[in-house]
Amino acid sequence: MIDDQIRRAQEYLSVGNFNERKVIVDIVSLLEQHPLDSVILFLEQFLEETKKTLGNLLAVDRSSPKVNETVALCFRLRMAIYTLREIKEVKAA
Repeated sequence: MIDDQIRRAQEYLSVGNFNERKVIVDIVSLLEQHPLDSVILFLEQFLEETKKTLGNLLAVDRSSPKVNETVALCFRLRMAIYTLREIKEVKAA
């Protein structure tokens, strides 16, 4: 079950199709070297920085395609964080 949740979290942080797949953050590798809490904290910090970037983009040009990309990244980070927190709850139970 935990492996499925890690896979799901990684899917949120990967974009593209099977031929061209871009990994935003490789959480599988991170989890091999760092505790779950540290990975969650890293993603939360990444999300905060991305939100700052979004604010700056909106201040300059609200119609920029980068706004859409940044909003999508915020969503993907948020969903990955939520999924990893579910794993933390399962481990704690």
